[in-house]
Amino acid sequence: MIYITYKHCSFSNGTHVNNVWESQYNDLEIAYKTFLKEMAHELNIVINPHWRNIMNYEDHNKHLTKEEYKLKSKEWKRILKLWTFDAFIEAHGKGKKLKYIDIVR
Repeated sequence: MIYITYKHCSFSNGTHVNNVWESQYNDLEIAYKTFLKEMAHELNIVINPHWRNIMNYEDHNKHLTKEEYKLKSKEWKRILKLWTFDAFIEAHGKGKKLKYIDIVR
């Protein structure tokens, strides 16, 4: 399976290819979401696995105090910056980075 990750460019307001990965696994996106759910479970927070954001305090994270929620929310943002899809593939050895040329017409 070939996985292509994109990076948002604020200058051109578009997206560009970030990395191209080749993997023998066909379910890396599901594995990444599962990995993030496990990380959230370790932090004792509820997240939206599709968008990867922390759910609101009132409806989903009421088991925490307001201060704990603020701290865990900041920690979750740091985790998302650290554990991108690219970092997940690279760290878990589930893919090989391919060389590519991005040709714009």
